Amino acid sequence: SPGEVRFRPLELPGRMTPFFLVGDDPLSLRWLKARGDVLRELNAVGLVVEVATPEGLERLREAVPGLELRPTPGDDLAGRLGLAHYPVLVTAQGLEQ
Repeated sequence: SPGEVRFRPLELPGRMTPFFLVGDDPLSLRWLKARGDVLRELNAVGLVVEVATPEGLERLREAVPGLELRPTPGDDLAGRLGLAHYPVLVTAQGLEQ
């Protein structure tokens, strides 16, 4: 669900591709617009874990041209990372919002 995520260090392989989790909600849309340049610099891949309509996915894609956004079920991944909220960026160094 949308909400605050505090930085938490992780021990992941250093060569992993950064990725981020977002939903089709106002908080995620604002986060994408604010962090778009950083996400592009990292070549991060976006996983859209909650989207109600194809139009919602398109709205997210239009907000951050040049970023790959894939609709993906997020329950398993969120459970493995101990996440309850998004948007969040996952890098080898940790989780951050």
